[in-house]
Amino acid sequence: MSLIFKKQYPEFEENEYTENEEVTFEQAIIQLKDYDWDTENSKSEKIIEEHAEPSIRLKNSQNQILDIFRGDKEKYTLIYTSGTIVPRSRTSYVSGLESLIEIIKLFENSEKDQLIKRLKVGKYYQRTPFILDLIRRFIEDEKVRYSRETITEDYSYRIKLTSVLNKLTWSFLFFLMAPVIWLFAGNDRQFDLSTFLWVQILSSVWGIPGCILTWNYLKMNGGWTLYFRKRDNTFILVTSKSKEIFDKKDFTIRIKTENNSHAPWNSFEYTTLVKNDGRQIHLSNLLIKSSEIDKLFGRLEEKTESKGFQLIKDKEVKGLL
Repeated sequence: MSLIFKKQYPEFEENEYTENEEVTFEQAIIQLKDYDWDTENSKSEKIIEEHAEPSIRLKNSQNQILDIFRGDKEKYTLIYTSGTIVPRSRTSYVSGLESLIEIIKLFENSEKDQLIKRLKVGKYYQRTPFILDLIRRFIEDEKVRYSRETITEDYSYRIKLTSVLNKLTWSFLFFLMAPVIWLFAGNDRQFDLSTFLWVQILSSVWGIPGCILTWNYLKMNGGWTLYFRKRDNTFILVTSKSKEIFDKKDFTIRIKTENNSHAPWNSFEYTTLVKNDGRQIHLSNLLIKSSEIDKLFGRLEEKTESKGFQLIKDKEVKGLL
């Protein structure tokens, strides 16, 4: 019998692996021992950006999957996945290389019942909730990388006109509401000038907040450019007055300010990066999307707050540093 063997390194994306390699049980154990867990785990701890955890993935003849992660002192985290329509996964923690080898042998022979029984002996055994397995079934897209060379991609972010216009869409619609109604009312005497003015005032009340927030975000981030490099903890902030290089490890927390209501201005968000010296950098989603920040600062602690009117301003960070 044989196994499909592949590896993950911290330079990889979460769904990225080395090329499939067909190996015997004995070869799989040799490669498992040769994997430099200490070095790769050390690299992983230093990368702030969202990335893959150092791991080994095995697949047997029944298309079952065993993911292996190693912690300190030969303590292993195992994720066993089996099933066809909706593959179900189980997690267990075992200590010692001998215990791991015993589990891999059961896995190679596709002895599912015995394997699950053995996993239950490990600490913190748990079965993943069905809904999470179902979601993963449809969104997981396993990619294969054919070399260990780190891909050095550069990312830059600046405010674009299209982003500004998109944020102002609701404001424009509200400002145009009264003129459009007037146009379609035609000669209807019931829609006189006073009615027009009242409709204009009321609709403008809903349109003005978006304009204020857009102005506030432009005032804060207008003329800024952010430069990031894949898997690099440093990034560059260029403004009209200066150019600074920051290290992500110098930041203690990121605070995302959002609006969870159904207000027309609920699409405005910004993230505050707090340095260990208390300095704050505010990044609006006009400049960079919140989803991008989540990836670039994935390992930095995050706090989320909801505001009714999300103007950019410094945060009270007492107790957070």
